[in-house]
Order: sequence, then C-alpha cells, then structure tokens
Amino acid sequence: MIADLAAQLSVADPQAAIADPAIKQRLRDNTSWACSRGVFGVPTLLIGEELFWGHDAIDMALDYLRQPQAFADPDMRSVDSLPIAAARTRTAAG
Repeated sequence: MIADLAAQLSVADPQAAIADPAIKQRLRDNTSWACSRGVFGVPTLLIGEELFWGHDAIDMALDYLRQPQAFADPDMRSVDSLPIAAARTRTAAG
C-alpha cells in the first residue's frame, strides 16, 4: 500500500521519507495545527474558515464550494451553537 501511494506521489524512496526527521517534524507541526483548529476526524477539509470532517461531509464541502452564501443562512449557522458531543483531549503521550 505504501509503495503504491509513494508511486502516485512520485516519492522514490518511501522508507527514507518516513524516516526523515524533517518529515516527522512537519507531521508533528501539522498535527498540532489541526488540534489547535479543532480538527476531529479524517478526512478534514478546510475551506476558508470552515472545517468539513469525515468522508460523509465531502458532499457538504462541495455544496459549500458551489454556494458558500447558503451556509451563512441563520438556520444553517444555528448548528454552531449545538453542544459538542465529543472533544479531543491531550494525553500524557501526546
């Protein structure tokens, strides 16, 4: 699987890329950024200031790209005030 993905991304030596300290640091930085933005779920798409997470939200993200003003409607914005059902917490390891 990794070899197939590496080939699609034109990564000649995936094992070297995985072991590269700069790549590992970029992963840490990206993870910290995502946590600070409240990312919860994979995949997550950031479009402007809007986050769309989970495979089932891809169609919603596409709708947003086609008609972002529809998401400014008061009824749509009301979901922003719903209680959070789950939240990511930091553990001693992360």
